[in-house]
Amino acid sequence: MNDRNDRRTFLGAFVSFLLALPLIGPALLALVSFVSPAPREGGGEIPLIPLDQIPEGEPKRVRLQYVRQVGPYREEVEKVLYLRRKGDEVLALSSECTHLGCPVRYKKDKKHFACPCHGGVFNLEGERIEGPPPRPLDRYPILPPETKGAPVRLQLKV
Repeated sequence: MNDRNDRRTFLGAFVSFLLALPLIGPALLALVSFVSPAPREGGGEIPLIPLDQIPEGEPKRVRLQYVRQVGPYREEVEKVLYLRRKGDEVLALSSECTHLGCPVRYKKDKKHFACPCHGGVFNLEGERIEGPPPRPLDRYPILPPETKGAPVRLQLKV
C-alpha cells in the first residue's frame, strides 16, 4: 500500500509539473526581461556620400538601407532622404510627408517639396508651406566628413 501511495504521489507531482510548464516559461522570460532588458542596437553612423557630390542649394535624393536590431528582432530599414548643402553644412530631410507618410517629391521648377496625395507643400528647409501636414519634414542629424573626400555620415538614434 505504501508503494502505491508513493507512485500515486509521484505521478500527481509529475503531471502537475507538466501542466505548469506552459506557465513557467513565459514567467521566467518576463523575469529575465525585467531584470536584464534587451540591448538596443541599430544606433551609430551610416556613411552616405562625399560632400562634393551634394550640390550646393539643390536637394539630392539618397536611398538609405540598414539593419536595425532591437533585442532579438532584426529589421531591414529602407529610407529615402533629401540632402541639401549650404557650404560645409548638410541638411538631411525625410522624404515622408508628415500628414500620412506619403512620399514627397522635389519640384525643381518651383523649388519646393510636394506631396502628390493631399497637396502638402514644404520649402527647401522642410518647413510646411501649405496643405494638411501638421508639422515640417523630419530632419536627420548629419555628421561632417572625417577627412577630405570622405562621406558625410547620418547619425542614427538608438
